[in-house]
Amino acid sequence: MPSKHARRRHLCSASTGTVALPRTGQTAEQQALADANDVKLRLGAIAYTGRQKGVDSLIVTDLIEPRSWVMLIPPTDLSPTLEESLPKMHTSLYEYAQRLRDALSNHTQFAAYNKDMRHASVVVCLAFEHAEEKILLLSHKLDRELYGSKWFMESAHGFLGKQQGKLEILVESNLEPDHPVVGLVADYRDQVSIKRVPDDLLGQYGYNYMVVDSKGYRFERDRKEPQAVVFFNEESDSHREFVEALEGNFAALTSLSEAVNLPAKA
Repeated sequence: MPSKHARRRHLCSASTGTVALPRTGQTAEQQALADANDVKLRLGAIAYTGRQKGVDSLIVTDLIEPRSWVMLIPPTDLSPTLEESLPKMHTSLYEYAQRLRDALSNHTQFAAYNKDMRHASVVVCLAFEHAEEKILLLSHKLDRELYGSKWFMESAHGFLGKQQGKLEILVESNLEPDHPVVGLVADYRDQVSIKRVPDDLLGQYGYNYMVVDSKGYRFERDRKEPQAVVFFNEESDSHREFVEALEGNFAALTSLSEAVNLPAKA
């Protein structure tokens, strides 16, 4: 096993473009490189913008200890100045929902302040309705008011019914056996994973978040409050980097968490 320094020297990245790939997702040249001694190959992809996507956070994760990712995300970078600048004129919940629905349908930018649980329900449910591939969710307790609602369950079934949809959940408290999400996991075991964050990590961070298709997120500075900032389809470098940081943080927390034992579907 090579040393950490050796692994630092031999980490390689590559981007997959339009080359026809075998079933492994790698070209013959990439496979040969991956099989070489003391080499770990990390593959990214070319996004529609022409930029390499997805490989940087993988390499960073390889080079640092997982627990250091827990404190990587500084909530103060997003608040309070950013929260103060976000739109709060949407006094009508209908207008708030319509604006977000239009942005998700048309893949246009959306930035807003999430004031309360009603706004949280709108953001989460509409995100599930429009998600295409993957949702990452770090939640304190999967509040039933939101995650047990009829709208959420219909949205979640719609997303997971696409078959390619993947839902990864990290929960910070014990999940009751009769929680509606338990049934959701039972219905889609191949597409849904749920793990419990260890208690000893909870004091090291205070935020919760949801990441949708690597394109948008809902970020709560305080896990005990519903206030959050919401961004979708934001193309600035800072927001792309923040999404990658969230994904890296989620991967690190996942590696330190244990699967929740759920009853088999009757």
